[in-house]
Amino acid sequence: MAKYFTLDELIQRSAFTGNVEALAPGYDERERRTPSGGCHLLDEGGLGKAADFLRLAAPYADALLSAARSVRSDEALSHLAWHCQGLLEEPVNEKGYSAAWPTPSPESDEGASTLWALVLLGALDGLKARYRERAIPESILIDTLSDFQVWMDHYKATTGRLGFGQVNWLRNHFVPRIFRLGRLQFAFEHFPFELRAFHRKPGSLALVDGAGRLVPAAGGAPGAKVFDPSGWTEVVHQGCPTLGIHIPASGPLDPVACGESIHAAFAFFPKYFPGYDWKAMTCVSWLLDPQLEKSLGPDANLSRFLREFYLFPVPGANDNQLWERVFGRRYDPWEEAPTDTSLRRAVIAHLRAGGKWANGGGLIVPEGYRWGGAMYREQAF
Repeated sequence: MAKYFTLDELIQRSAFTGNVEALAPGYDERERRTPSGGCHLLDEGGLGKAADFLRLAAPYADALLSAARSVRSDEALSHLAWHCQGLLEEPVNEKGYSAAWPTPSPESDEGASTLWALVLLGALDGLKARYRERAIPESILIDTLSDFQVWMDHYKATTGRLGFGQVNWLRNHFVPRIFRLGRLQFAFEHFPFELRAFHRKPGSLALVDGAGRLVPAAGGAPGAKVFDPSGWTEVVHQGCPTLGIHIPASGPLDPVACGESIHAAFAFFPKYFPGYDWKAMTCVSWLLDPQLEKSLGPDANLSRFLREFYLFPVPGANDNQLWERVFGRRYDPWEEAPTDTSLRRAVIAHLRAGGKWANGGGLIVPEGYRWGGAMYREQAF
């Protein structure tokens, strides 16, 4: 019989930090069923095939093989992997997982810091089967899982070590509830904001706040005028199903490629998920701060990208994502931040002028939509 570990013992061994309680459901029963030797994860042959399937760079594939050997020889980590593979295999609806798993800390060793990547790769065959059930091309699965490489790169860049910390983001890929279609990713989400959107003809859109005031399409706070919805049809409201747009940190933000992704999604979801009655595409990102257009100029890729959305302010938004994505970390004081690219120089120039940055929101409604014409800017009310 395998040794029994408490969850606290496993967390102490892994040196994980964060929401430990997210790992508690079903723990006692699953721990008592742990096979002798714990979870063997993938053997080296199987792990090598998984790394090849994901097109992982050789140093990362080698690191995973080494970490797998460490986990197999560590009874506590092996038990933790067994338990979390069981959690990962439990049915999840299209809203995804409700609680974030804890993540590696600076004290986590090789096996622990890479454990979540091994747990996810152990579920790869099941994910392939779910794609086959819906006849989704395998090429889309490979593109979607390119996030493994992105986030292993990120972990090394931010910690100086090989590892994997973005388990809570990648868990979404295994529901599956997120798909990469060309340059952009699209996820099943629900509209969280106290806003409503109306249209009256293909391509038209009006976004109003909780008080009924019109939100300007170019971003910014609503004006004083109350919008009259007579003759308009409501298409988006708080809580309605949407497709969330996410922008992988891989390559330039080419506007043409982004447009191709948007229109690919228009075709993909009705074909492969006909029961998902989404109403709009939404995006919340540092890339949708309308101030970027002024700082970078109208011809910059980022400016051309954000003009394709109906922009809106995000309550409680901050600049954390901008610092992470543009500089890799926050600089305090900001005067010490590097200015070696045009984007970094524009960000710092805005701060030097007394400005502030914040994530912005964007909305696209499929009826009559065409990418490339900044169509929501053309409207007159």
